[in-house]
Amino acid sequence: MWDAEYLSDNPSMVGPDGKSIQVICPNGVPWAIDGPCNNCTKPEDAIHKCWCRHGTPPMLTVDKDCNTCRAGAGSIQAGDWHGFLRQGVLVEA
Repeated sequence: MWDAEYLSDNPSMVGPDGKSIQVICPNGVPWAIDGPCNNCTKPEDAIHKCWCRHGTPPMLTVDKDCNTCRAGAGSIQAGDWHGFLRQGVLVEA
């Protein structure tokens, strides 16, 4: 998990704390938690977040409890891996 500072000037890639958190999934695929998801239902709304992160890195939990879209349930489908980020741990769905 890291803050992709090079994305900090793009509001659609930054969380409420000004960070752009990225995680490497177990299969090696990167996940931009603060970025838009592929199946976003509000692509024109730059204010909402497809994933809602809570906590302080690295102890983050990601869900849908914020201003969000209807896509998914807070999980990530990254290639052949599907799961959640709970208290800083990636767990399979």
